[in-house]
Amino acid sequence: MTPPELAVQEATVRSATTPVVNDFSIQIATVNGSGSQTANLVLLRSLFQTGVPVSGKNLFPSNIAGLPTWFTIRASRHGYIGRKKEIDILVAMNPETARDDVLGLGPGAVALYDEPLKLNEVRDDLVFYPVPFDKLVATVCPDAKMRKLVRNMIYDGVLARLLNIDLAQMEQALGKQLAKKARTMALNMAALQAGFSWASTTVGGIGERAGNASFAEVAMAARYLCGRTLNLNAAELPALAALVARASGIPVPACAPVVGSRAFAHESGVHVDGTLKAPRAYEPYDPADIGVRRRLVLGAQSGRASLRAAAAAFDLDVTEEELVALVEVVRSSAVPGGRSPAGSRSRYQVPAA
Repeated sequence: MTPPELAVQEATVRSATTPVVNDFSIQIATVNGSGSQTANLVLLRSLFQTGVPVSGKNLFPSNIAGLPTWFTIRASRHGYIGRKKEIDILVAMNPETARDDVLGLGPGAVALYDEPLKLNEVRDDLVFYPVPFDKLVATVCPDAKMRKLVRNMIYDGVLARLLNIDLAQMEQALGKQLAKKARTMALNMAALQAGFSWASTTVGGIGERAGNASFAEVAMAARYLCGRTLNLNAAELPALAALVARASGIPVPACAPVVGSRAFAHESGVHVDGTLKAPRAYEPYDPADIGVRRRLVLGAQSGRASLRAAAAAFDLDVTEEELVALVEVVRSSAVPGGRSPAGSRSRYQVPAA
């Protein structure tokens, strides 16, 4: 069987590099007695079932419940089973060691952690995934006493999504681990699926099926319509959309909400006038929130407000009478199909804040 390609996210945060495929190490930092052994063995077995050579090692400084423990997994397409010095992926679940665990990572490593730990504030050269473990486990495990024993299974689900591990492999491994414990099996399966679903999103609506909601649109609607506080750098959404467009070969529609190149472009005289006087009349939020600027386009529908803004942008003193004449010149010179008065393929754009 040919192993699937299980890829770690790019090795640096600030620049794109070649993904690491089927050759990485995972370190899971937990505490004794938290039920992590089941989750760790399920992850190890899942990787093994895919055909990727893999080995695991449990480190116990102490067997006393509540004290730290680390589980390391080495996946190597070359068949190496010894532990690597470098850690590519850290799962930080122990508040007592989390900070030191993060400080020990090399630049560009991945850190998946319990959201309240706020490890993303420790360094800025890692790829961070803050996971709301308590919120997720509460939705699948009504018994508060059992939650601490199944919450670790959530990071298995998240890793399955991030590393492109077939969820069926995880479910099969879990079945072998807990085959004789039906209730525990059901709870862990629910936690596994919760983690897998939480880490899933669709950029531009592109996904494994039709009808997916666009992540950018849902995120911005949640923030501005529902008043939700999101741990999201919205200024990176256009770059994310462009990255997925290049990878998938599916271009971002120019008129797409949020990330389309014309999402904050205005040509109509009424729209331009209204936008300049009251931006929220036509823009649901400040374009700067997603790292772009408003664009005023001169064309067949332009009015005096557009020409006035254009003149101001170039420090030109134009009277109202001259504006009226200029509007007629622009409108009569515009070519159907979106060409500017000069005849170029893109309309003349007035820079605007």
